[in-house]
Order: sequence, then C-alpha cells, then structure tokens
Amino acid sequence: QAGGDLLLASAQGLDPKGLVVGDSPKARALTLPSVPAAGSWGATVSADILAEHGLSLNDEVRLISTRNARYTALGLTPTQRLFTITAYKQAPAGGALPSLTLALEDLRRLTRSRAGEVGLRLFLADPFAVDRVAAELRRRFGEGAVTSTWRAQAGEFFRAVAMERVSMQVMLFLVVVVAAFNILSALAMMVSARLREIAILKSLGLTDGRILGIFTLLGSGCGLIGTVAGVALGVAVALNSGPLLATLGLAPGGQRLPCEIEPLTVLCIALCSLALSALASLYPAYRASRCDPVTHLAVP
Repeated sequence: QAGGDLLLASAQGLDPKGLVVGDSPKARALTLPSVPAAGSWGATVSADILAEHGLSLNDEVRLISTRNARYTALGLTPTQRLFTITAYKQAPAGGALPSLTLALEDLRRLTRSRAGEVGLRLFLADPFAVDRVAAELRRRFGEGAVTSTWRAQAGEFFRAVAMERVSMQVMLFLVVVVAAFNILSALAMMVSARLREIAILKSLGLTDGRILGIFTLLGSGCGLIGTVAGVALGVAVALNSGPLLATLGLAPGGQRLPCEIEPLTVLCIALCSLALSALASLYPAYRASRCDPVTHLAVP
C-alpha cells in the first residue's frame, strides 16, 4: 500500500550472511541482488512500482501479508509493517508480478514465519544447469523436496522458443535442399547444351570416369563457394544482429538481444550443404559420362 494505491506484489527475503558463492570465476563474477540490512525495515523495489505509483527513494510503503494471519475480535487480521524504499531494481519481464527484496529476518517477522518454513534460492553461474541441479537436490533431500526453476515458471515461453527453433531448422533444411536442386538443374541444362562438346572430348580420348569427375567437381565447387559465402555472411550478421535490429527499429523494448554461435551446429550445416551439393551433381555428371560420341557427332 502506497498512499491510496493498493497492488499485489511478490516479496523475497535475502540473508547476506547466508549467501554462499562458489570458487569458480563465473560464480565470483555473479551479480547478486542488493540486500537491505536486517532490522532496517528497508526494501528494494522493482522500478515499475516506482514509475506507476509516483514513488521515490526514502518513501514509505506499507506491506500487508495474509500469511499466518490471526483471528482477532475484528476478524481475520493480516500482518502489516511500514518499509522504507532504499533502492530499486530492474522490473520483472514477461508479465510477472512486481517484486520487492527485503532482509530475510524482516520478512520472517512480517509473515510470522519460522526458519523451517523458508526455502533456499540458488543463483547458478550456468543457468542451463538448472535441471541437473534440481534433480540432484531432489535426490539428496528426497522426493518430498519441492523445487521451482526458471524453466518451470516461464515454461510456455521456452516451449515456444523450442518450437520456433525446430521450425527454423526445418526451413533452413528446405533452403539448402532448394539450393541443391538449383545446382542439379543448372548442371543438367549445361550437360544438355554441351553434349556435342562432351562427345568431342570423349572421341579425343577422355574417359567416362574423367567426365564424371569434371562435372561432379563443378557442382561441388558451386556448393563449396555458396557454403563458404553463406557461413561467413551468416556468422557476421548473427554477431551484429543486436546493432542491426536496433538500427532498423526492430529491437524489442530497445534491448540488445544476446547472440550465441554454436560452432558444432555451423559445422554440421556446412557439411550437410556440401554433401547435398555433391549428391545433386551426380546425376548430371553421370548423364554427361554416358554421352555417346557416335550419336552426337553424326552428321545429319
């Protein structure tokens, strides 16, 4: 409650003395939320609360909690306490509730919670290891342990991203297949237009195997040039996707999107492109090697 405004928010309590940081460089570089001092009744409030309700630092807000509420002569009475805004943090994304960060002891006193009723929060240096860590916690503390991860809280979003990734892979495969068919059609038309010249070369002693190798090398060379140019251009655009989207005004919320290139994925795509180019060259090359000099050099 701030003045006459009421809003629903989530509060989390942090204990600076209970924060355990690992020894890895990533863990030491991890940025943890700012924690008000215990007993100060201070709160770190998300920026959207300040903006929407005209609040500023050192203003007081009243936190009202129905957890462990007690029945009195006036009925069910929630606990409440005045807190001072000492800092602000980034607003939560994805439509999540506005949040406040309190000292753990202050939150316990506000909600009348015992030490055993409060869970633990882990900040991982590698956020993608969250499933493995959750499974390990359940193994150590039993199946009765309840874990909640960022994957579960934003499950629909990540499922949509996974589906989009699969669709992009299918589209990329179709693009490569279309390019391979272009090589096939171009070589087939070249062979059809050069049957007389091929017949002359064969009459001069060029073997079927060498004819096959020439046209296979020609198609594979086109595929190699296209693959190298595509990989170089794609990596360059991916590394600079943030500035490009910002320049075109397509960046969501003006934020720069992160980009991560997987070398193994790029290598697999490049090898598949080269393999499809070589396969697409085999039929026109085989057709050229089967050219009959007698048929195509006969004078009408």
